Amino acid sequence: MQTMFRRLAVPCLLIMLGACTGGDEDDTQPPAATGLDVTGVGWVTGLDDAPVTVIEFSDFGCPFCAQFALDTYPTLHTEFVLAGQVRWIYVPFVIGRFPNGEGAALAGECAGEQGRFWQMHDILFQTQASWRREGAPDEIFFQLADSVGVEPERFASCYQENRPGERIARHNALAREVGVRGTPSFLVNGRPVEGALPIAQFRAVLEFSVAQARSPGAP
Repeated sequence: MQTMFRRLAVPCLLIMLGACTGGDEDDTQPPAATGLDVTGVGWVTGLDDAPVTVIEFSDFGCPFCAQFALDTYPTLHTEFVLAGQVRWIYVPFVIGRFPNGEGAALAGECAGEQGRFWQMHDILFQTQASWRREGAPDEIFFQLADSVGVEPERFASCYQENRPGERIARHNALAREVGVRGTPSFLVNGRPVEGALPIAQFRAVLEFSVAQARSPGAP
């Protein structure tokens, strides 16, 4: 399958900068991800009728994902999501190269089962350096979950029974379907952006996308 992700420049909408790669580079022309079915996928914030939808593919074990989540996304959330311009879908998946990434994805989903996904998202990235180096990180994940206010026994049963396993598998399959080869990777109204772009560059991408979506004749 041809990958959708490559190095391009705004306004073609995509740049690769600061990404945790998972394979060889591919310089084929990426198509737009039109008609992609994301029903029930990921974690959504923002208005359903926002003119721009961003789908973020991210691995909790990726350092560049942590950088984006902690340093860049909060500003974009304030400027674009809360302003009603962008609907953001965060898709946690496992790229398969980071220590304990699979357990972290499971922990995030199990916290989400109790409505605490975004709180767990933040703390997993904030503490990434500690749980990544643990040989058996389960207890750390349990402690982090407790700190964000989940019911411990319910979280433990979810984690131990791997209740979100099918959901995570679907996320992984969707990432393969669209050709994700590094994290974080994004689809901005179906067009690919790869890497933890600096705030000014990502802001420019979103401003261009919002203007394009609102221009006469836009689909």
